[in-house]
Amino acid sequence: NIAQSQARQEVSYDFSPNQFTVLYQRTFDDYIVQNANGSSSRVELNGVAAEYSWRHFYPFEVIGQASYSLGQPLGQKLMTFTVGAGYTRQIYRHYFPFARLTAGMGHTSSSDYQYLQSSETGMALNLDGGLDINIGDRYRWGVRALEIQNQYLPFGVNNRGSVYWSLGAGAYIRLWK
Repeated sequence: NIAQSQARQEVSYDFSPNQFTVLYQRTFDDYIVQNANGSSSRVELNGVAAEYSWRHFYPFEVIGQASYSLGQPLGQKLMTFTVGAGYTRQIYRHYFPFARLTAGMGHTSSSDYQYLQSSETGMALNLDGGLDINIGDRYRWGVRALEIQNQYLPFGVNNRGSVYWSLGAGAYIRLWK
């Protein structure tokens, strides 16, 4: 007799090197302040963010993010720490558009009692999208040309929550292949 067998094909994922990114963020708060002269000013924050992308199931990835920013006119400081999932796909040769959804903790404080309290801590929910561009020897580093982030924080006047929009740009390094 001739023995016949059938082997099941294993599931395979592309491996992509993990990536560490540092970027500058300009954040626009949904809070507007009425000035003494009758004009209004939107609270704007400037800061830095760091992100680690674990890419062992490329194009899907596990994301960890941390950010710190501060701004005026109310002396606000904002820190967030989030984790979640992302999707990145290479188009053409050097371009990598991405989308991410992360959740975690956010803490804000204000010297001028922005939310009628000196500080608040609660859940932070981020939705990010943007474009990375590879540069350099064997694509180990590059620039984050643009990142747009929509961040929901549960604190605000009358506990209605706040929505912050951030624009960012920075640089990254791919850690190993």
